[in-house]
Amino acid sequence: MRVRGTAALEAIGAAHGLREYRRWQSGRETLEIVLIDDWASGFLRGFTPLPEDRTRLLLHITAAPQTASSPAPTILAYPLGSGETVPLPGAGDSDPLKARLHFGIRPHGDAAPGAFYADPARPDDNRRGADADDVRVYLESLWLYLSLALQLAADPAARTDSYALAAASAPGPEKQSAGSSEQKFERLLVTPGGSAPAETRDQFLLWYDSGSRLIRFVEFTYRDVFSFYQGALVYPADANSGSFPAGLPARVSVTDGVEESEAVHTLILESARLIRTTSGR
Repeated sequence: MRVRGTAALEAIGAAHGLREYRRWQSGRETLEIVLIDDWASGFLRGFTPLPEDRTRLLLHITAAPQTASSPAPTILAYPLGSGETVPLPGAGDSDPLKARLHFGIRPHGDAAPGAFYADPARPDDNRRGADADDVRVYLESLWLYLSLALQLAADPAARTDSYALAAASAPGPEKQSAGSSEQKFERLLVTPGGSAPAETRDQFLLWYDSGSRLIRFVEFTYRDVFSFYQGALVYPADANSGSFPAGLPARVSVTDGVEESEAVHTLILESARLIRTTSGR
């Protein structure tokens, strides 16, 4: 049964572009994403580094070098105006992006690694390390929501529990949008890092289409938000498959559960492409 679960996870990864994702992990290219993060509650958005409830973001995500002790990528985020042309990055001090509000995580190769928040117009607001933990949690979870299938499939130690492999109808309000209340999905419970499900480990119950192997829903327990955060992710029914980054979800709704119709916040992807990694950033 464990073999069946592992094979299912490998098939899910392939459907989401695992081969191209592994190539990106070499670090020679940076993933550039432009998206909108739309929050239903200003109170909840206040726990993030975002300046507005509906924020357009430019993200630059670079995989960790193979010599790094941690696989966590570098993630840099730049709030953009509505309709603003995406600025081109530069190298070192000539990078025009450094002159604007930005925040990010640099786990590797930096004099002061970790999370940071930098606003050249308001230097008193700048934060680093533990003082910028909201940045770390926000960006790590954002990247997780966008690339969950790939991160789990690329983890050689991921533990799959095949007892959760069972056909199930689309949950709650998604029955209608799924096209039919009789549409069936396979389910697979995955725990990263090689440990059996436990109160100290993240857990993800994947609902995926048995034909395309694309994920439609995820029930998750994420341990790094308020000691733990339980919710669900809803992915598009018409997603692309088999490529990265083109196959990244065009929309991700974060809800309090698969039976909930109201999203806590929604990620709307405008574009995703690979660009040559610029040294010194």
